[in-house]
Formats: sequence, structure tokens, C-alpha cells
Amino acid sequence: MSIDFEEAVIKRMKNKGVAGVEYLVMDATAMSFDSGSFDYAIDKGTLDALCSDKSPETASRVVAYFNEIVRVLSAKGGVYIGVSLLQDFVLDSLVSFFQGGMGNTHSETNTFDFRI
Repeated sequence: MSIDFEEAVIKRMKNKGVAGVEYLVMDATAMSFDSGSFDYAIDKGTLDALCSDKSPETASRVVAYFNEIVRVLSAKGGVYIGVSLLQDFVLDSLVSFFQGGMGNTHSETNTFDFRI
């Protein structure tokens, strides 16, 4: 399963014909998947694209993204793997959410093992 909010990107990926992968146009901050649908979520650049600065608007968007990731992951031990340039404000948002619980609406029901 692979998502992107740009229809043109999804169209290009579908044309590549990778077997076994379903491509969907979807906003990563408001996914239509059922809660607990996945054991793994792999982010290759989405966090960096969403977390482009330190503004309150960006922070709100990133918290929405993290909450969606946690929501669609299995509460029994889903794994989020992020590939990032890890600029200081990206690292701050990761630590604030996953260790500090800032904005984390799932901190009462999910356990987080946070590693960098």
C-alpha cells in the first residue's frame, strides 16, 4: 500500500507496474484506512515535506500526521519507520510527540518504543 496526496504521483507509480503494491491518492493527515490496519508504516520523506518549519500551523499538521500513523498501526506493536533528513525541528516534533506525548491522542492506549 502506498499513498500520496498528488494524483499525478500515484498515476506515475501505477505506470511503473510494481507487483503487489496498491497506490492510492490520500492525505496522510486524514487517512481512510481502518484503525489498526497495519503492522508497519514506512515514511520516506513525508515527515520532511510536512515539517518544513517551526510554525504553529506546521506543528498542527505534523501532530495530525503522527496521530494518523499511530491510529492506523496495530495497537499491539505497530512499527513506524521514518527516513528523514532529521533537521532540528523535525527531531523536536518526533521527540515531543512520541516521548513527550504533546498532541498524542493515543498515548493512553498505545505503547511507544521510540528510537533514533
